[in-house]
Amino acid sequence: VQGEMLAAKMAVLRLLGASRGSAERQSPPLFTAAETLPHLVVGSCDSNGDVSLLAEGLLRKLGKVDIDSASVIDALCALVLGELPGAAGTAGAGATDPQTQRR
Repeated sequence: VQGEMLAAKMAVLRLLGASRGSAERQSPPLFTAAETLPHLVVGSCDSNGDVSLLAEGLLRKLGKVDIDSASVIDALCALVLGELPGAAGTAGAGATDPQTQRR
């Protein structure tokens, strides 16, 4: 099971670092920096050395990221706080929000 988890982590990181075209032509990445940053931050903290090295390398390759953009801030806050109630894409957020239930 551990080997399968390691293989899955490595595959996800390779996918996050993939480009849209061939490697020779400096193709744009498949995902934006805001989409990949949270995953790479988590991967760089992994206890497995191979996973953390790959994630760190992809973070370096990512270059400058606008950390003041709302999408990056939301994604990084979600790592710490989880999904916030009422966030976009959360179905039925009001039903699980204790503040809404009290009203």
